Formats: sequence, C-alpha cells, structure tokens
Amino acid sequence: MIHFKNRLFGYPLMALILLGFLFLSAQWSDHALYIGVIQIEHQEDTALSTMDIKVFSDDLQNALKNEFDWKQLPKVSVACDAHTNAIEQYFQNHLTISINKEPISITLQDCTNNTEVYILSYTLSTPKKWETLTLKADFLMELFPTQTNVLQVQYQSAKSKTMQPFFGKMVKRQYQLEFEIGAMTQGK
Repeated sequence: MIHFKNRLFGYPLMALILLGFLFLSAQWSDHALYIGVIQIEHQEDTALSTMDIKVFSDDLQNALKNEFDWKQLPKVSVACDAHTNAIEQYFQNHLTISINKEPISITLQDCTNNTEVYILSYTLSTPKKWETLTLKADFLMELFPTQTNVLQVQYQSAKSKTMQPFFGKMVKRQYQLEFEIGAMTQGK
C-alpha cells in the first residue's frame, strides 16, 4: 500500500499533462500509451461525490470483448447506449473504493464518447467527512501490461474554501492507493 502525505503537482498542471497525453496518443490506432484517468471530487458538506473515468475507446472495447467473451468488438458509436450494463459491470469488477474503511458502491450515471475517449460519470454516496480513501483500480491491466491508471482527488474540507488535491498512479504490480485525507485536511 502507498500512503501519500504530500501533494505532487498543482491541479491545473497535472490535469493539462494528463489530458495532453490522453488526447495526443489517441491519434494513433495502436497507441503506445495505455492510461486511464480517475477524477473524484468531494466537498465535506455533502454526502455525494462525483467520479469521472476517462479511457481510450479502443482499449475499453477490447476489455469488454475480453471480459464478456464477445466475438467482435462493440461499435464505438453505440457502446454507451447499447452496452451500458456491460460497461458498468466491467468497472464494478475492476474498481473498488473504500472510504473510512467502508466499501462504496459505484453506479454508472452517464457515458459519453468522442470516438477517441470514453468518459464515464458516477455519483457516489459517501460519508461527509473522509478520514481515509482506498482505491483499487486494475481496469484494462488484464490486457495491457503497461496500463497506468492515474487518480486525481479534489477534496474540500468544511473549514476550507479551496479544494485539496491528491494524486497517485496505479500499475499492474501496484494497483491500490490509500490516502489519509483527514490528516491532510485538518487545520485547513
């Protein structure tokens, strides 16, 4: 388990770098970069949090074909509408979240696709105050040994007017992260 106690980069810089890699490498059909981005946002005054997952379209298509033994790849243009249940099940199998040591269920709320990238949106029912956040994300790693899933958490404590960023990355040999949110946001 990795414990992050310091911020790695400022939010705008990290987001720009990640999105740049995500969209630039999408120009090639057999891209050399295998990356997924998980973005979670939470404000302590609410028990609802948001989570977006961004993955390359062709990677998710291959993962769905592999996971469900489909004979052919689903079409990118209809996957969000025609395969919502399969997409939701795939991520429930390959992404787990615990807050304050309690598991959090994830239910897909929206799926969009711009032919290059799927954006999967979730609303999470969570405790208002987070002490710890544990996330395991091994999605796409069963197909791509170099897959990296990057996590970005924006957390706003009740005492702060600004979001506290937390970052981490998961790879096949280390696909779990744990953040001690409470210790990092006290006094803010």
